[in-house]
Amino acid sequence: MDVLGLGAPGRWIQDSRGPERALRVTAHPDAGFLVLSTWRDGACVGTVRVTPAEAAALLAGLATGLAELAVPAQDEPVRLVAT
Repeated sequence: MDVLGLGAPGRWIQDSRGPERALRVTAHPDAGFLVLSTWRDGACVGTVRVTPAEAAALLAGLATGLAELAVPAQDEPVRLVAT
């Protein structure tokens, strides 16, 4: 299956499970939303339209998740770096 040309430029995020999986973020300013699309083997397999308010909530969720990942495990020593 060939992938058709995509109109709007977007950003790609490769999946760590392999190059055949990716997420694409495309802005559609004329329509007032973003599209998050899931790709597998060069074909789009799903999309979600996201409004600016929903994108803000998504970013807050990503920030919370990143903060949780940044907390060292209890048995892991915290290392301070002099600046």
